[in-house]
Amino acid sequence: MATAAVVRQTLTDHQALSGVVGFGPTTPLNNQMTGTFTWLPQPGAVVGNGQQLYRVNDTPVTDMTGTMPAYRAMAADMTGPDIAQLNASLRALGYLYGNPGDRYTAQTTAAVKAWQKAIGVEATGTVALGQVVFTPAAVRIATVTPTLGAPAAPGAPAFTTSDVAAQVTVTTDAANRRYFKIGESVTVGLPDGSSVHAKIVSIGPIVSPAQGSNNGPTVSAQAALTDPKVAAAFQAATVDVTINTAEHANVLTVPVTALLALREGGYAVAVDDTTGRHLIGVSVGLIVGDTVEVSAKHLSPGMKVEVGST
Repeated sequence: MATAAVVRQTLTDHQALSGVVGFGPTTPLNNQMTGTFTWLPQPGAVVGNGQQLYRVNDTPVTDMTGTMPAYRAMAADMTGPDIAQLNASLRALGYLYGNPGDRYTAQTTAAVKAWQKAIGVEATGTVALGQVVFTPAAVRIATVTPTLGAPAAPGAPAFTTSDVAAQVTVTTDAANRRYFKIGESVTVGLPDGSSVHAKIVSIGPIVSPAQGSNNGPTVSAQAALTDPKVAAAFQAATVDVTINTAEHANVLTVPVTALLALREGGYAVAVDDTTGRHLIGVSVGLIVGDTVEVSAKHLSPGMKVEVGST
């Protein structure tokens, strides 16, 4: 009779889901300037703090960092979260020294003038509504709505933006939500047969199906790719995403074919050692492929158990 060793190891089960390579969900970005679009970025361009997003009447619209959208002109003696964002962005760009916090101080006015002079516009010391667009971080231009020469009107859509990091979006049955964990590593199988690693960075809410649909609730998750070149090579490609569904660490394992069903119920393994052949009753845990987790008081790594043919 063939035998196999009892092995202590980490046993991990997986599930393969379908995903799409891209840059995650898009966010609309609206214009607040009046005039004519005279310069527009290309889709795929990455824009960050202090960089030009587009131009209206040959006046640049600049990206700055912040979570609150710009909703008013900003000028001396104002206070608020938007002013704090302006100050922080100007400090990061090297125009502002000190820390005025959420107040538009004389220091802010001087910094705005220096910034305006650097980008080639009139140094008024105030920021007109639409001259600055706040985004939480650098963004990637996903789509461009207007065309060169088109009229620019406040509130009109200008772009959609996305994360700058290449991502895989997985949309699956809501029952799989429990397997997604922020920071969890997943394996992405690419169309060329290679695979790369990614980490889950966001998990969306459970979405109910449309009324009358036969589909069940779904959930989406985004996994950031560690290699940004993958997105360029496989943009919009469907890929296989392998996620961990169970992991049992430091457990005893044997081949599934070592299990013997007992007449009274339960399982045992047949151990061959110096005392001969004898049965040890085992509790069965996780099964992955042809390997099974077992536990028993008198079972230890290295013991030889009899295995049947598959």
